[in-house]
Amino acid sequence: HKKQTGGAGQYAKVIGYIEPLTLEEQAELGQANEFVNNCVGTNIPPEYYTSCEKGMHDATAEGALVGCEVEGIRVVLQDGQSHDVDSSDMAFRICMANAIRSTMKEAKPQILEPL
Repeated sequence: HKKQTGGAGQYAKVIGYIEPLTLEEQAELGQANEFVNNCVGTNIPPEYYTSCEKGMHDATAEGALVGCEVEGIRVVLQDGQSHDVDSSDMAFRICMANAIRSTMKEAKPQILEPL
């Protein structure tokens, strides 16, 4: 047993994937990106789903290459983990944003120049 000092921590874990959206899908949705929640069970409590979606919007508002908005992706949340004491809305928002940013860097993104 170890005693923890200080206040509550920040704990969140998200599992999912990112896939491209076609121009037709974007037009049908009426938005550039889509968040899909495919979580089953309560590994992530339902009250944190909106925080995950906000994290997606945070990550796509400013891309990794030149700081411009990222368009044409679908983020699918499949699972995750939370902690009764240390999880919070902000923890899930930051976790989702960081997961998307790191995944986008690994995906070798390209800058689309205006026509």
